[in-house]
Amino acid sequence: MLDGSNLLAPLLLGAFVVLSLLAAGWWLRERRLGVQRTSMRALHALSEDIIAASSPTEIAEILAARLPEATRATSTNLYLFDRRNKAWSASPRPLIPNPWPRPLMLLRGTRQCRRGLFS
Repeated sequence: MLDGSNLLAPLLLGAFVVLSLLAAGWWLRERRLGVQRTSMRALHALSEDIIAASSPTEIAEILAARLPEATRATSTNLYLFDRRNKAWSASPRPLIPNPWPRPLMLLRGTRQCRRGLFS
């Protein structure tokens, strides 16, 4: 006959494993949510500073200084709406220089390759 003590050890081990997995899952969830909260705080502070800025130049300086740390952006452009022409105009240069510039020859080769495949 089966004795109750023979079933107790595997049952306790199983309960321990299940509780450990639940605790590990909860810890990973809290860690992920903490990172998300931190990035949301940085973006909210950035948006408040942009709203408080008095000129497009000041907005560009704020974006260049604080956007990379908030979003890990490698490059960005600032577009301003021209009411007279009713069109968006780009700032003359990227605010954050792109660390991986694409060579022009590579872009031309890609375009020619696409033309060959789809024509």
